[in-house]
Amino acid sequence: MKNMKKQNNASAYLIALFFIMPWAATDLVAEESRVGQFIEFTHNDVKREYLLHVPQDLPVNSPLVFVLHGYRGDARDLVELGMDDLADANGFAVCYPQGADDLEGIPHWNARLKISMMDDIGFLSALASDLQNKHSLNKGKTFVCGISNGGFMSYTLVAEKPDVFKAAASVIGTMSGHTWEHRDDIPPVPILQISGLDDEIVPYNGSMPKDGGWGGGPDQDAMMEFWRKLNKTRTEEVVKISSQTTAHLYKDGINGNEVWHYQIKNFGHRVPGKRELGNSAADVIWKFFSKVSDGAEPQRDIAYDTKHTRNVLDFWPVPKSDAMSDEPAPVLIWFHPGGFRDGDKSQLEKNRNAMLQTYRKAGYAVVSCNYPFLSDDIDHLEIARHCARAVQFVRSKAKDWNLDPARLCCCGVSAGALISEFLAYHDDFADPSAKDMISRQSSRPAVVVSIMQPRGTKEFVTPFMDKGEAPIFIYSDAKPSDRIHPPWAAIMLRDKAQELGIPCVAYGGGRNKLPTVEKGKTWLELQLEFCQQHLSK
Repeated sequence: MKNMKKQNNASAYLIALFFIMPWAATDLVAEESRVGQFIEFTHNDVKREYLLHVPQDLPVNSPLVFVLHGYRGDARDLVELGMDDLADANGFAVCYPQGADDLEGIPHWNARLKISMMDDIGFLSALASDLQNKHSLNKGKTFVCGISNGGFMSYTLVAEKPDVFKAAASVIGTMSGHTWEHRDDIPPVPILQISGLDDEIVPYNGSMPKDGGWGGGPDQDAMMEFWRKLNKTRTEEVVKISSQTTAHLYKDGINGNEVWHYQIKNFGHRVPGKRELGNSAADVIWKFFSKVSDGAEPQRDIAYDTKHTRNVLDFWPVPKSDAMSDEPAPVLIWFHPGGFRDGDKSQLEKNRNAMLQTYRKAGYAVVSCNYPFLSDDIDHLEIARHCARAVQFVRSKAKDWNLDPARLCCCGVSAGALISEFLAYHDDFADPSAKDMISRQSSRPAVVVSIMQPRGTKEFVTPFMDKGEAPIFIYSDAKPSDRIHPPWAAIMLRDKAQELGIPCVAYGGGRNKLPTVEKGKTWLELQLEFCQQHLSK
């Protein structure tokens, strides 16, 4: 009875507060002439409804935007936001789901609230997947935005279903108590929050009653600081939109993520319009969503450790158009040349872009890695340890980046080749008992590719080789007079591998005693074939 009384009190409170629909600032009239028919969708034997707008001739792999109404809301009202016109102009689909009734019979979204038993997380996630498949929409660019209670639900969806919803925009909403309490489980996600500083329904200071599960989150400054830190944004741009509105745009976060916070003075629980935002709310939301990457673009300067400023790498996922399937991808990790004294990961793009694109088109993810240089404090072995940490870090990201940790190849030119071979044949740096998940990962690649084998092979590689270890592909077109990359180093490595029964092929460019590449083939094609052969499932 005590719990029922709390639910009744919460419902009464919300009915009183949400009874007036928050449209005053937009001058919108809910006209149904433009509104299509509801489409049924059954989830867990419950019939649900939604509206859908798909522009004519929408390209394959276009974005999908979910728009969620507020408490007591109707999906048909939200068509007046203008999102359909933006979809036609910018090429994305829009879905307007209808919330089910709560325990008091009021349309709502169950953002882990106590006023409902409805599985809205499951419904909206299943609906998104269905629409992605039916209309060939981009799984990496499926977004959710909402008004008031719809904003609550948007936060809950990206918190619990980040694999489905890649960014969220909340207009006069906030995080529910449950979602805030479980914030430690949330991954980095781009967030847009539009707040009225005088909102009495969803107070800016976080004082919303906890009855029903609505309140429990902090003031919105603290909430946005959480999202800013979670996304590790590095820059802030403060923009004065109007005399009422200030936008704090936090940028350069993980994976390029951004966090935007619009604060509107002397403004309550209403949807702001051009006067407050300088544009419509829909325009601001789409501008934010349009900046979100679908994961096909490279992610740069990702820190794989904190011990050195050069502990960074670039990551190229498999392009959506070239992905063989949704199966985890093999990965190529590239270590740059430079004699352990200079060089940079950008050399993969600048000097060996053909390799980068060939592997990506074949369904490989690619990593290009920096490492510390030789100094009074750092020797060759210490550099190798840093590179081992990079391999372990990549394996720790297997789930997030959809990688197959067992199908990992290390490749390098000159010094990068020595690093790749050392990792393959030295004892594994993994520590199974470590508390740190990264340290528990294996540092040994399954395949090695050596380009321009340098001096140091005898000291740094062959002493550690043993039977049954990683297959190796070797290519060197160095002249016999090359003092840094003497052909005998590549031949010695080949002979040692053959002696131990390690699968190995070695080619030259016709300027040394290594076999030349057969006509009709390139050494890059042969290299890829070798990797595919030895990384097959």
